[in-house]
Amino acid sequence: MNEKTYQSILETLASVPVTAMPCVKLLGDRFGVGAETVHSIYSQEVQYRVKKTHTALCEASVGLMKEYVLGDKSIIDLCLQWHMPPSIMVRRMLESCPSLGCKNGKVVGSVLKNADVLRTCVTPGFLDALIETDLNAHGIAYHQTEDQFLDRLVADIETCAIMDSICGPAADAARHGAGEDYETRLYDHLQEHKICFWTENDLRDQHFHKTPDALLKVPIAVCGKVVCWIDSKATFCDAKTHRKLLQEQYDSYVNRFGPGLVIYWHGYLESVQLMDFVTVMDHFPCGKDEIIRLPMLDTDSI
Repeated sequence: MNEKTYQSILETLASVPVTAMPCVKLLGDRFGVGAETVHSIYSQEVQYRVKKTHTALCEASVGLMKEYVLGDKSIIDLCLQWHMPPSIMVRRMLESCPSLGCKNGKVVGSVLKNADVLRTCVTPGFLDALIETDLNAHGIAYHQTEDQFLDRLVADIETCAIMDSICGPAADAARHGAGEDYETRLYDHLQEHKICFWTENDLRDQHFHKTPDALLKVPIAVCGKVVCWIDSKATFCDAKTHRKLLQEQYDSYVNRFGPGLVIYWHGYLESVQLMDFVTVMDHFPCGKDEIIRLPMLDTDSI
């Protein structure tokens, strides 16, 4: 994808509220790209925003909880105020108040999946502790019972989980499922072309720590470049993402296994820095000019 198209998509997505999901099909048709590509770009931009504002939101989380507890705003109102995904707002607010019993991120994750779990985390007297200790709101008159406050908070968390199309539990599950689907697609292509390989699980069984999705038993040549391994990414890739993945994953694959291929199934920005030892494509190479196979040898072990 060229930079101009990419920037136009970003400008269009910038106006989408955090509680809404852009019409990715219409935008895809408008810009001549796939709907999944638009969704991937939107998801990346939201996650960049979350990382950029992480420190500021953590510092403000106690004040936001005080505003929520002592006022009449919903958590969604606070999300719109901060332009922050609802699930992230819930996480920061719960983590900032020990009286609510959410001891770590795993507990908060369980609450986001099922808000009623919060009822099992709190203990009698939690509301007084929340107001007096966590929020430092001494002497403030509060007229709701603990059950009434808990009902309100649980309902708001349920709403946040439903309305979060990028960082919520359903979105996490969909992202994980998409990753597995495209990994399976990669394996199907390799088997169709009779290219023998070890899967990621095969490599982990042999105690490899960092592993690509497929390590080829015999290298192939793709567009004139040697490929020893292939990694599948169910995402769109911009330059920032590619640099990060080079440092965290691809460099170690190259050092251990040799040059490889990364498939960004939803496309990549043309400004992505191409490396001699990591070939980048947005599809599985299948044409005669794209892939050259070498003779099969004895490859019973790695």
